Amino acid sequence: MASTGPDPRDGPDDGSGQDRGTGRISFADLYDEATLRALDAAVEGRPVVEPPRGVAGMPALALATALVSGVREAFEPAESEPVVEHADDPGDALEPVTVLFVPGDPDATVAIVRPWLLAAAGV
Repeated sequence: MASTGPDPRDGPDDGSGQDRGTGRISFADLYDEATLRALDAAVEGRPVVEPPRGVAGMPALALATALVSGVREAFEPAESEPVVEHADDPGDALEPVTVLFVPGDPDATVAIVRPWLLAAAGV
């Protein structure tokens, strides 16, 4: 197997069980020799799979698209249309249940229940 850098199983030089500066535990301290040999045997001889050329640049393209979209939103915020609701004036008549609905604010929405009117309405 071709090596692309230091073997992570070599571990730290200070004997602490963690790599200096990163705080990561080395393979040698985490696994016993039999497990390390089994891991090496499973990987050995397998081809290194590289992504197709067109796919390799996709993360960078996605990042660039997100950045451009974010910059556009900062300079051109989406215009929101005001919500206008028309409610008929009930006059002086009381309903058994009245809902005072506030769009976009569920905590401000209130339901008023008049149980004596429910009984009179036959509900």
